[in-house]
Amino acid sequence: MTDYEAFPPGPRLEPYKCAFAIRFRWFYWIESWVASSAGLGDPTLPRYRLPLDASPEELGAAVNQALAGSVFMQNTDPRGQALFRQLLKTDRATLDAPRLANAPVKTSASLYRGARGCGIYLKRDRITIEPTKRDGPDGWTPLPDSAATELAADVDEGALGRALMDCFERSR
Repeated sequence: MTDYEAFPPGPRLEPYKCAFAIRFRWFYWIESWVASSAGLGDPTLPRYRLPLDASPEELGAAVNQALAGSVFMQNTDPRGQALFRQLLKTDRATLDAPRLANAPVKTSASLYRGARGCGIYLKRDRITIEPTKRDGPDGWTPLPDSAATELAADVDEGALGRALMDCFERSR
């Protein structure tokens, strides 16, 4: 596990937390991300797998846990920049391996067929959920024609889970 606390704060970014949620054809996958100039998956951070019949309360609880497990890293420290570059180079197969291990398919292309994704951000006292579209094998892009859902940070887990389910319906 990377010691993100070793990186000193810099003047550029306001601290925030982020997570990413994917609804695959077989399960939900919610993971903590490194928050910096952009959110980025780190295979050492917490991730949660839930069945498709999970309740909104269970989804909301997993989102809250993923946000709590997110780490903020200033992008102004040279060591932080080096770590971010390292994470960007992480092999796609390494990132997809735990997801593939939970699905009845063998390839990433099959895994992501029909998948829906949402970026989740906690800034100050607000949670924002952004529906996204799959942008090829390397990522997701927020939908320009879809307004993000914004909630108070202290929203109950059921409402958070329902908001995530609604955003999955708007994602592509």
